[in-house]
Amino acid sequence: SSAHRVSFGPQSRAGARAWDTFQTLAATAAKLGVGFFHYLHDRIVTPATTPTLAERIAQRAGVAMPSAA
Repeated sequence: SSAHRVSFGPQSRAGARAWDTFQTLAATAAKLGVGFFHYLHDRIVTPATTPTLAERIAQRAGVAMPSAA
């Protein structure tokens, strides 16, 4: 019988940073009422037409985002 290795967390600092980043994105999406995986899919497949979370926050707050020029 072969041993099964179970990971209980990130194995590197980069992995920990990636985990923290995704947890923050998921929490922000939830606060905005946006489905996280649906949002990720749309940002990957149609980034030009899918607003960023920052744009959604600004829109909700009624603040104009600076243009990226």
